[in-house]
Amino acid sequence: MITIKTDRPVAVDSLDHTHPHGTGWDNSVLPSFNAKVFARWPNLKLLDIGCAGGGLVKSIIDDGGFAIGIEGSDFSKNTNRAEWATIPDNLFTADATAPFYLFDEGVPLEFDVVTCWEMLEHIAVQDLPEVFENVARHMKSDGVFIASINSLTGVSHAGIEYHVTIESSEWWMSTLSDWGFELDQKLTDYINPDWVRGPITGVEGSLCGVWRSLRCSQ
Repeated sequence: MITIKTDRPVAVDSLDHTHPHGTGWDNSVLPSFNAKVFARWPNLKLLDIGCAGGGLVKSIIDDGGFAIGIEGSDFSKNTNRAEWATIPDNLFTADATAPFYLFDEGVPLEFDVVTCWEMLEHIAVQDLPEVFENVARHMKSDGVFIASINSLTGVSHAGIEYHVTIESSEWWMSTLSDWGFELDQKLTDYINPDWVRGPITGVEGSLCGVWRSLRCSQ
């Protein structure tokens, strides 16, 4: 049985929770991404943070892997939307800006791949360190962090701007480096262009990549 420990089961102050939009419709799946990660990790264990409808999680399970999804809002859970209706034991709510811990029969879970698809730009700068801590905590020593960042500015939906950290790709690279994440260019080139949710080409701050955690590899 998979369990989660967290003091903040819902990101109650997040715009994505108080005014559900992306969390209420996204259910991204990309078979070509799955094919690449399974070729690299045949016994794949994947954690998707900011999983929305849980589509990626279910697709990994359907392809023979093990996957867990974390979502900050309980909108999809409460409405039994998308894959929350099909794989409820593999989807959990938790505020990623506070510590959370995943266990399998009481044993801490670690993953080959941890993903954040267009999620980091929804986090305030001061809250990013805890997100990075949650990512690193759940990575195997040889695991990777795969993320896409879309820093598109402007009104996103109904007058609400959901992107709260709008920075250049250089800023994001530096910030990730400061928190112990080193870009793996070879794996980035390998995954490219098969990002489950990639940022808009040409938008300042947009970035996709595969990182290793220096803390996990020590």
